[in-house]
Amino acid sequence: MGNNQLRVGEPRLCRLVVGDPDAPKTVVMLRDTGDAIEATFPISGMAGSGGAYDRWWSRGITYGDDPDRVNYSYSPPSVMLLHDSSGSVVLIGCRATEWKRTLNAGRGVIVADFAVIGGESLDYGKINGMRTASPAYSQWMGGSSISVNRDVDQSDRLQSLTLSLKRVEDFQVSQRFSLSARWDWRVMPVLGGYDVRESLVFQTVVEDPREWSAHLNLHLAVLDLISIAAWKNCAFSEIYVNRRDDPEKALAGNILGVRWAEVMSRVLPGDDVSDCGKNFLFTYNDASSGVIDIWFQLKMDYGRALDYLLRILRSGHTWSPQSAVISSIALEQLGYLIEDHDNSRSHLDNRGQLHFKDALGVILDDMEAIPIGCDDVEGWKERCRNVYMGAKHADREEADHLTMLDTLRENLLVLRYWIAQRLGVSGDVLERNLARDPLKSGFVAGPDAV
Repeated sequence: MGNNQLRVGEPRLCRLVVGDPDAPKTVVMLRDTGDAIEATFPISGMAGSGGAYDRWWSRGITYGDDPDRVNYSYSPPSVMLLHDSSGSVVLIGCRATEWKRTLNAGRGVIVADFAVIGGESLDYGKINGMRTASPAYSQWMGGSSISVNRDVDQSDRLQSLTLSLKRVEDFQVSQRFSLSARWDWRVMPVLGGYDVRESLVFQTVVEDPREWSAHLNLHLAVLDLISIAAWKNCAFSEIYVNRRDDPEKALAGNILGVRWAEVMSRVLPGDDVSDCGKNFLFTYNDASSGVIDIWFQLKMDYGRALDYLLRILRSGHTWSPQSAVISSIALEQLGYLIEDHDNSRSHLDNRGQLHFKDALGVILDDMEAIPIGCDDVEGWKERCRNVYMGAKHADREEADHLTMLDTLRENLLVLRYWIAQRLGVSGDVLERNLARDPLKSGFVAGPDAV
């Protein structure tokens, strides 16, 4: 990629390419603010006659020369191509946001969902392939493409060490978009030796270009599953995309090979890109064959409930009263969906409704192993109901803070246990792995609690 990078806070002055040969030329400032990827346009001031792109920031303004807003462009194109001395950048998902005008000058800001570094085409609104990497991938999947052989003498002193990097064949984990996992490694010379880095990459590839969301939703679903297993807000560390009609080229124009262009974004979930330390409630090898496809189907059938769980995980505020309420909603939704999908609606009342504690019972009955002691099941149901109803209804007494926290912890474990068992994870594995899980330990009152 060389110097073609987006560094936080460092502006780049770029020429704009929008695909219309008659469009006026302009220079814009491209910048990654740390919160968003922005392109700032010069626009006319209040005393100006109107610039070429002014109307992109004209919401609520009526123009006498175009009262029906049909003769000019009133919003930016979704895809923009920018060039400067460092190279090209394609912006995807562009939308006009803030603007400011003085008497003689003004500026308008475009925010983009994604920036494709080095892309040379305005057709990147659809892509043939996507690759994502996260440190959590390899920890959850297991395995490695690196082997280390140590040669020691009779005193067990190291005599030589051989590090082998072997290309491992990709293995398909789902038929959808030919989703596969592949090991990738890089070797870079550094002062005094070599820096060897290995990563596991998930890849989707299709013959005909498809919308970004079609690829991205599959990658996000995998990331969601691993995040649930780790109970960490995992993120992508790298994203690359491919368009087959935009290959890598030399300065002379000859094709060098396939281009996998790096993507920068500030709209994707997750903040933890660290090593998960193998503290998973379940791993890829703990689950049934075809676990990724099972998970995709689970999200389709029970997504209304599971999305609440993910909302808590991604919120950054797990231990809040709001999360306790959301976890109860997730359980209520899940119980109803199990009843609707699997139990012929046998527990519903004559109005087609499922009482809250009955919904909890439906979930537990659907599990072979539960993270709550058998002698405390009814106690958990009562605590869960009290926390939920106390938060919903002003005439109910609210649960104390310690009860709320510990009930939330139990709720999250029940939801994760249910997911794991639907994926084919045995109760023995869950019990063994629970000892290292972040949600294992209950809360206790501090010495100053009253």
